[in-house]
Amino acid sequence: MFDDFLQDCAHRDGIRQLVLLGAGLDTRALRLEWPVGCVVYEVDRSDLFAFKQDVLGAMGVRPAGGHHHVVADLESNWARRLRAAGFDPVRPTAWVIEGVIPYLPAPVERGLLATVSALSVPGSAIAYEILQAQDTAKIRENSLYGQTKQKMGVHLSGLFSDDTRPDSARALAETGWEVSEEPVHRFTEQYGRGPVPGVDDPIAYARWVLGRRTHRLYEG
Repeated sequence: MFDDFLQDCAHRDGIRQLVLLGAGLDTRALRLEWPVGCVVYEVDRSDLFAFKQDVLGAMGVRPAGGHHHVVADLESNWARRLRAAGFDPVRPTAWVIEGVIPYLPAPVERGLLATVSALSVPGSAIAYEILQAQDTAKIRENSLYGQTKQKMGVHLSGLFSDDTRPDSARALAETGWEVSEEPVHRFTEQYGRGPVPGVDDPIAYARWVLGRRTHRLYEG
């Protein structure tokens, strides 16, 4: 879904500035086809970029022009470093925040989305994921996460923030965005592959939030 979102933003909507927040091991900047003039910024910590560059370098993959690594923690002043790397806040931007929000403290999530909104002119777009009720025992103690402990050595729900999640989609809507929430498993039906929720499966609570900046509210 995120691939299609970014490609639609670039090819259909003419957005030429794209930002992947908490990019991690994401390789979209390298593997997707971008129109001439597109600039992709990846924002994450230095250790993750170092590991990714080592792996890609061993494979002979080199960054293309218009691809920038911005070293910053999302709990710090990442916007300043993004702008220093060439980000232009007066141009429409497509934002992707994948696999990040559930792990952030609630104040950081609110600040992150508020900063994104402040940097987004009309015509911008955003896509990110949330996990409803992630702070409940029903979700955290689900056997799905017990399996991750056995297979990966990490109990993923133990990495989730303990905070009750803010309604960030509503906050965006209050600042000039048209926002929708889509169940992740709906895209399983659309694409013919992906997770199918079982009874009380956390997948049933996973949502992708999609937004388009239609206007700015007056900020006096």
